[in-house]
Amino acid sequence: MAKSKSRRVRRQQSEKLSQPAATDQIVALTETEASAPAADAPRGPGRKTVNFGEEYFYVYREMRSILLVAVVMFVVMVGLAYLI
Repeated sequence: MAKSKSRRVRRQQSEKLSQPAATDQIVALTETEASAPAADAPRGPGRKTVNFGEEYFYVYREMRSILLVAVVMFVVMVGLAYLI
């Protein structure tokens, strides 16, 4: 089973996607927002929010193939149990 993209290509694509746009960097807070901390706000100055769907897009496909192999092996074991 060959991989369709190299790791370098996937890493470059994820770096392009993870770089914030210029408008995302400037956020104006009102006094009420500044006084009451938001529950989903980043907790540190250097933290970014991560979209795991974009970061681990290949995991779903690999998990599906692992599940298929496991099911086939289980069926073979049950079949051999009847023969032996």
